[in-house]
Amino acid sequence: SLPGPTSPVQLPDRKTLEAATQSVREFVKPINSNLEFSVNADTGQLVVKIIDRTTKEVIRQMPSEEMLSIAKALDSIKGLFVQQTA
Repeated sequence: SLPGPTSPVQLPDRKTLEAATQSVREFVKPINSNLEFSVNADTGQLVVKIIDRTTKEVIRQMPSEEMLSIAKALDSIKGLFVQQTA
């Protein structure tokens, strides 16, 4: 049998996410200063970048720019779907 319905996941609001990001940034600052935390303006997702201390080049970003673009596109499609079904 299939499991029962699940309640929707409650995402934190932007202020909560920014406060958590700042707390983590302060925590890792003395340990590894080449981590950068931010909140993507389009998707509201937390973005973590590993940056080369010398060149300031982004070595890795999670989620990647491609995934952020996909999330943004899916969000806009979801918005269209909701408008059409309402």
